[in-house]
Amino acid sequence: GLVLKSVQEFVPAPEYTACGYKSMNKEFRLENALEHVLVRDDRGITALYPPSWTHDVSFWVKDGFDDEGFVSLARGIEAVVEVELFDSVQRSALPSSAVKADVSDAFVETRTYRVTYRS
Repeated sequence: GLVLKSVQEFVPAPEYTACGYKSMNKEFRLENALEHVLVRDDRGITALYPPSWTHDVSFWVKDGFDDEGFVSLARGIEAVVEVELFDSVQRSALPSSAVKADVSDAFVETRTYRVTYRS
């Protein structure tokens, strides 16, 4: 794919002529025109506005779960730009019907982290 490397003022070469769309009498406007420089994304260049995605990840944790360790581990991945604790619920606050039978009693809390990735 292509990524946007830069946007700059379009300065046409002296021999440049605007012929318009399909040779119709509609010339491209050159006043205040911008030039968008695109490069292949396999060259290791970071895009000017790289796409990003946000995902919520939920899981059960045991007592003494190392929150800082998890955040540090996630941020160690190059594409991850942000990790935040979005929600947490104690098992005791949930009705028993909300917890699947195969979830061990050792898991005392469910946590949801919002993770933002950027390419």
